[in-house]
Amino acid sequence: MAPATTLEAGITAWTPDEVAAWLTDTLYLPDEVAATFRVNAVCGSDLASLTDADLLAHLDLTPLQARKVRTGLTKLGVQAPVTPEAGNNATLLPAAPAAPAAAAAAPPTVPAAAVGTTARDAAQPAGAAPAPTTGAAGPGGSWEPDPRTCFPPADLQRYRQLQQTVAELLAMQTASKVATAQKYSGGVQQQLLAAQGAVSTTQAALTKEEKLVGKYEGGGGTCLCLCKGRATRKQADAEAQVTRLQQQLQQQQQQAASLEAQLREAQSQLAAWQGKDAELAAARREVELLVERMFAAPAWRASPRMNELGDTMRALDGQAAEAGGQASRFARGVQLLQGASRGLQEALQALSRTQMMGAINMGRGAGFQRRTGQRARQMPGRQFGNLAEMAVFRRANDGVAKAARDAAEAGALLGTGMPRIDSSILASARMGLFQNILLGGVVSDVIQMAAVRRSIEQVRALAGQVQASLGWAQQSLGAHQQRAAALQAQAAGKKAEVEAMRRQALAAAVGGT
Repeated sequence: MAPATTLEAGITAWTPDEVAAWLTDTLYLPDEVAATFRVNAVCGSDLASLTDADLLAHLDLTPLQARKVRTGLTKLGVQAPVTPEAGNNATLLPAAPAAPAAAAAAPPTVPAAAVGTTARDAAQPAGAAPAPTTGAAGPGGSWEPDPRTCFPPADLQRYRQLQQTVAELLAMQTASKVATAQKYSGGVQQQLLAAQGAVSTTQAALTKEEKLVGKYEGGGGTCLCLCKGRATRKQADAEAQVTRLQQQLQQQQQQAASLEAQLREAQSQLAAWQGKDAELAAARREVELLVERMFAAPAWRASPRMNELGDTMRALDGQAAEAGGQASRFARGVQLLQGASRGLQEALQALSRTQMMGAINMGRGAGFQRRTGQRARQMPGRQFGNLAEMAVFRRANDGVAKAARDAAEAGALLGTGMPRIDSSILASARMGLFQNILLGGVVSDVIQMAAVRRSIEQVRALAGQVQASLGWAQQSLGAHQQRAAALQAQAAGKKAEVEAMRRQALAAAVGGT
């Protein structure tokens, strides 16, 4: 190290509080950084001897924060300390402006993906263990952790053990074996149930025949000889049937017992394979947790590449969630507009029926008045026809009212981009349906039919506007769904990059130890 300057000699006298004050007041670093230095009791002499690895790995500084500290120390005349491996290993951070010679003396840095063939390794004797290091420069000169030295040996050993366990269990094809064992166990269980049912049936038949034999044996001597002979033959047949059923029952019971033993064995095998499958799931889960913990170390939290991928992945996840929310909103809008369209179509059909009914009633009323000279209101069945028309009007009004509510909710949900739906037409159509009061007579029928025609025109116009809004909403829904799917795919791609980088780092670490 170069001889200490006057400024460097003054720094070595700083207390931990003065070091913390320099970090916050001069370098404008966060209070959390100063607190970490204070907790570790870093005094002036410690500060002057800190290496880049100390700043990054032990004091949890980011690469930019560590560079700022190194630049500040350089301005005060404190050069980066020379470590035993500094002559054959790249520095963790770009060299400070005041010490270009040190940067020139360092060999070219190697990306983390190629850590197995660094210049440092080439300078060592064949078979020698790699010199310890905490990082390497990635593409563009950015600092990246060295997988061979940044993982605790105990974690690496456990990782290797778990990976071997997972490989062995995968080779057993536990999922396939569990499925096969389940199928076999289920088949044996069905056979056992059938065998037990046969035992029960045979037992019932045997009991019946035994009762019959007992009846014949206690039949008494009241019958004639002919009857006694016939009873003797029946008794003999029953006894033979009892013997046959007893033999059949014994065979069925033996078969059931054998199936019970097979079922126990099948269930035992199934439980064993299920245990292996659970062991595989547990090992995989432990690998996931272990890897998460290993890559949560300060060195990996400071990795520019990991941070870049993580930030991009989180941003894409957020954008995908937002696009998914938009898709859900438009899906609800499409559902509402479809309901409104159906309601208006049903209303149009109902109004068309009332138009037909009104024309029929008007014709009947005119004929009735010519024949009888009485007013149409007195025509037989006129009141019933009016009630039927009013029922149709009510159904039409209900359909339009629901369509109005659905269209209004869709408009509020989808915003100003949706094609305009004329609320005045809707209000007019809703109000006009029950204004067609049946006053009776030919004149009132004519007025009623004119009002129905106006209502049909208004509802038809409204249905056209709703249909145009529905087409726009469906098109927008498709666009939002495509965007959400594309963003989700991009986020999955970034996640795959993170996983690939982790696997590469772990492979280098396992292979280098």
